[in-house]
Amino acid sequence: DEGRVAVYLPMSYQLGGFLITVPKSAVRPLAMTGEEGLRLAITAGVDLIALANNTLYERDIVPRSVSAIAGMVEDGRIPRERIESSCSRIARLRADLETRL
Repeated sequence: DEGRVAVYLPMSYQLGGFLITVPKSAVRPLAMTGEEGLRLAITAGVDLIALANNTLYERDIVPRSVSAIAGMVEDGRIPRERIESSCSRIARLRADLETRL
């Protein structure tokens, strides 16, 4: 239906989520850069970021994103503790998974 758009709602720890459709009128486009989107996602609590690179292919998207995140940590826009917290959670989840395999 052309009057609806798909929206993904992730669950905690980004282990899954729900794909729903909503009316286009209920969606407000945001004018933000990729860097701003990364900062918003990370400071909101996202631990793992999957970079979609299929609509407009950019060979250097991963190193640019890593560099942007490092720069935002260095200049204080993303607290270092936020990155350390993500790393700790990911390490715990990985260790838990390894004990179950």
